[in-house]
Amino acid sequence: MLRFEQGSINEDYLLHLYDLFKIYCRSGPQYSDRKADFRINKIYSRIQFQTRSLPCFNEFHELFYENKIKRIPVNITELLTTRGLAYWAQDDDSKMGSGFIFCTDSYSLENVQLLVKVLRDKFHLNATINIGSNKNYRIYINSDSMKKFKELVIPYFHESMKYKLD
Repeated sequence: MLRFEQGSINEDYLLHLYDLFKIYCRSGPQYSDRKADFRINKIYSRIQFQTRSLPCFNEFHELFYENKIKRIPVNITELLTTRGLAYWAQDDDSKMGSGFIFCTDSYSLENVQLLVKVLRDKFHLNATINIGSNKNYRIYINSDSMKKFKELVIPYFHESMKYKLD
């Protein structure tokens, strides 16, 4: 099973994802509220859907999870395409300053280093590792690579998510 979730503000993008995966789903997207953000005492609404548990997804689970821990597969260079890079950028990442940040908080330093190597070697992007506020690792695309990054991903960006590149 794959689960997709976005804040309601990104409803158009999530509906686009649903169109891509709807043949694998039993039901359409659902709307609900998240738990209150205790820092600002605000409740955000969300939209989500999930696929059925199907054998065709097992390969991906085995690639990206080991003993229930998320990991980056060693053959990520072969797996990550420009389209994949674009969807990765749309899902949980954003422009930061004059660059772009990938939220890789749940991955080990070794996994993040592997991703940075792919971004540098395969896509020729100037990427560095930053430490996030929770002492987790994040990938930063430096400003000198933003033009190249945008050229790579913009053909695959959903119209409603292009704000992440401005």
